[in-house]
Amino acid sequence: MKDYAQMKKDKKWSVAKVKVVDAPAVSEVKDDKGVVVREAKAEVSHDVVKLSKKAYDPATGSAIADVLSEVDADKCTSQMEMCDKQIAEATAQKAGWEALKTDVEAL
Repeated sequence: MKDYAQMKKDKKWSVAKVKVVDAPAVSEVKDDKGVVVREAKAEVSHDVVKLSKKAYDPATGSAIADVLSEVDADKCTSQMEMCDKQIAEATAQKAGWEALKTDVEAL
């Protein structure tokens, strides 16, 4: 991710683990005779990693709500693989241009 390290250093971007509650905990409820009316259920939740980016109103320059996006290691890995492919393609193009330049200068 371009400029991530600098943006993190400048405190404009940050990552944090956030707990997402899928189903809240439910306590057991009994009637006046002690009969269970509602069974207890444990909370169902999972953790996600959120990338938070500071945002500003371009017209006024004042801060607005942060832009949040969900990220994970697999997404980072796939993006890095895509960058590696682009680097390999650019390197091959450069090699072709260098070969052509050599031939042109040899004339």
